[in-house]
Amino acid sequence: MARARGTGIRLQDDRRDYLLGPVASAWLVHDERARGRAAAFLAAAAGDLSERRGTRGAALVDNLRFVLKSAAAFAAHPDTAHLIG
Repeated sequence: MARARGTGIRLQDDRRDYLLGPVASAWLVHDERARGRAAAFLAAAAGDLSERRGTRGAALVDNLRFVLKSAAAFAAHPDTAHLIG
């Protein structure tokens, strides 16, 4: 299993960077069970004990920026030449 960049969240495959935003939104925004704890979750330290750096919220923002940047060419020209590889 792999870790979603800087969050300490473990996901199965290389699509983790692209799935983290929708998964975080579904759980932290749209699910009543987690919504009340979302702020504390996002404010907590990111990474393993040996690699603490920043917060989970900052790591999520970094992930979203990475996804936007890496998908920009395909968004502008949605053809096979611009697929995310």
